[in-house]
Amino acid sequence: MTQNAPENTRSDGTHAARVLLARTSIMKVQSPVERIRGEFREMPGLQLTLAEAQRLFGLDPASCRSVIDALVETSFLRWTASGTIVQAGK
Repeated sequence: MTQNAPENTRSDGTHAARVLLARTSIMKVQSPVERIRGEFREMPGLQLTLAEAQRLFGLDPASCRSVIDALVETSFLRWTASGTIVQAGK
């Protein structure tokens, strides 16, 4: 007697592909955040314009701004009066 796979499990790999795609999407969001955090931690005093951050981190303008805004919102980064990004508390 053979057992049938549960309805939400597919033997053709579709489910696995969806899981992998979801994980990859999450990594794409997390990776720039962690990379930017790491760069600011490794280089005390790092001060970048948004355009410099885009080039340094290899991000398109909208993605870079989104990541920077998220890091400002969590108080990891802050904007200076001259319009550069620095690590908060530094």
